[in-house]
Amino acid sequence: QAPDVLILQEVDRVAHLNAIAAALETNQPGTDWQQRNINRTNTTTGQSFLAILTRFPIANVNHTLLTAEGEVIAACPNHPRLAARAAIGATITVDGKPFAVFSTRNEFISGDCVAAEQNRRFKAWANATYPSVTHLYGGDFNMLPTGQAYPVITTNPTAIDAWREA
Repeated sequence: QAPDVLILQEVDRVAHLNAIAAALETNQPGTDWQQRNINRTNTTTGQSFLAILTRFPIANVNHTLLTAEGEVIAACPNHPRLAARAAIGATITVDGKPFAVFSTRNEFISGDCVAAEQNRRFKAWANATYPSVTHLYGGDFNMLPTGQAYPVITTNPTAIDAWREA
């Protein structure tokens, strides 16, 4: 395979990201892979990185906290967050056209109430931070196509779920 963009979650160490980038460069001679990552460190689970790797130039890198460790979401009062959840976004330009790419990881506890709220926060942040460009979301959204979190991502504006399509 010769990918253009990789969107990763739950990477244990930056050394793993460096190894992935080196392997991609070996597999695609003459291609310089760039990476941006954020550490979602918290006391419950330790380090866990979200990352974007791409052969295209990366610009406008931003990140946000979707929920804090131990946060209780008003709509889901019986499920305090076990771990912090975050998202990273960046702009890449392909053939002169800008795209926003994202990596995120949501939490799934006893249904998808929490994932639905994290999806709402993620989408609001993505739309406000990267307006007027096509978005490519990647991540572990921890949701089911039949659950309440799913339409938060797939509607307004319409999004195609490549995983479900595949």
